[in-house]
Amino acid sequence: RESLPTPPGLHWFIVLLLAVMTLGLFSWIWALVQASWVKKIDPTSRAVSFLGVGVVCVVASNVLYAMNNANMPPMISLAVLVLSVLGFAMFVGASFSMAGSVRVLGRKLGVPMDVGGVTLFFFNVFYLQGALSWLRRWNSTGRTTPAPPLVAFWVLLLVFPFGIGVLAAIAIPS
Repeated sequence: RESLPTPPGLHWFIVLLLAVMTLGLFSWIWALVQASWVKKIDPTSRAVSFLGVGVVCVVASNVLYAMNNANMPPMISLAVLVLSVLGFAMFVGASFSMAGSVRVLGRKLGVPMDVGGVTLFFFNVFYLQGALSWLRRWNSTGRTTPAPPLVAFWVLLLVFPFGIGVLAAIAIPS
């Protein structure tokens, strides 16, 4: 445990709040923080590269959209769509790359680091941060209980649309 670099320690819910407040920008920044930590434990990780390509795709997509949003030709519209989807795919690919490295690290250390694929797809940076916070606590205390969070993310998935619905029901009539 002594040679393990300290994982990023921000609570996953704080990462989520900052991501919502910055319209997703903080998700990309925090994913880069996570990827740089993963690069320390697994020098072969390609997460930083995936995120770099994803950032380039998303920026190019937004620039194309901003330059042509009044009368967007169909080819430009298709390019914006393809670049956006590719940027999202790179972001998700980086999350899965980091999760794979964390799983391998867990096996080496003998700690349960099961990072579920479906939950990772929907909550990528936030779910991975929950696992990294758990790993940080384990690294400092040696405690393996409770297990890394999973139920909280599914509850959030169910509560979030309900909250949006309540806000919409209040805002639309006014």
